[in-house]
Amino acid sequence: MKSLAPLAPIALVVALLGCGAPRPAAQVRRPADPPEAVLLRDVDVLDVAGGAVQRGRDVLLREGRIAGIEPTGGIEAPDGALVMDAAGATLVPGLVDMHGHLNVDPSPTWARSTPDIDANLQAYLYAGVTTLMDPGDGSGDAFSRRDQVAAGERLGPHIYTAGPLLTVTGGHPRALVSAFAPWWI
Repeated sequence: MKSLAPLAPIALVVALLGCGAPRPAAQVRRPADPPEAVLLRDVDVLDVAGGAVQRGRDVLLREGRIAGIEPTGGIEAPDGALVMDAAGATLVPGLVDMHGHLNVDPSPTWARSTPDIDANLQAYLYAGVTTLMDPGDGSGDAFSRRDQVAAGERLGPHIYTAGPLLTVTGGHPRALVSAFAPWWI
């Protein structure tokens, strides 16, 4: 078997090039001056309990929660509410990701860089994930990150976490690292 040692300098250059890659602009952000209420007009609502889509509904949101759902025209917009024409859109419940690691870089292998936790949190929200189970975090910040999101100090989905990564000697992810990581790792 040939040694991979001569490729180490090339791998290092590729890794370093990925570290300077620009981050994409935020897809989700908290408004500077959020309205007290949001009224979605004429939206279709997926009723999971009933197993059907309810067509033509007005949905009133207050303090991040649904305050009312009525047939279109059934809810009067409160003073100062943001009213959005949602015709043609479907409102669905927030998704739950039961296995997602926040402290990883989602980039392809050739463009790896250090994890951008806030970008990862925003990406979950952008994809409709409102609850996340993070089963292990290598940074040691899992609990403080969870608490920051819960307190509204960081924008992200509701987080359940097991905390730091714990494994038996030689356990997961040892086999993956051995199989796929460069020899010097």
